[in-house]
Amino acid sequence: MVRLLPGGAVESGPSLTDPLCPEPLVLADGTILVLDAGVLRAVDRRLRDVVLAELLPLDPDRTRSCRGGLRRSGDRLTVTLAEEHRDRPGKHVMHTWTLALRPGPTAV
Repeated sequence: MVRLLPGGAVESGPSLTDPLCPEPLVLADGTILVLDAGVLRAVDRRLRDVVLAELLPLDPDRTRSCRGGLRRSGDRLTVTLAEEHRDRPGKHVMHTWTLALRPGPTAV
């Protein structure tokens, strides 16, 4: 993750593992929730990140997380991952979690 600063400078943030991360979710306080290879991370305005949950750490080469993603409904966060089936090429196993969002230093 990076941030573009005034004057065109780039500030580096945390590195992500998954090259196909789904669209991140931005909370009201500016915290960004990102699903990175089965790990839910929160990145604050200072580009500090914290792992909120290791839901299903997956090999990015076998995970097609862009088929799922993050969805917010009120104080609930639904996380979906599509994992390629080990024995059936072209087939996927869907994993879904519903988490409660709460205010504080750890958004979930």
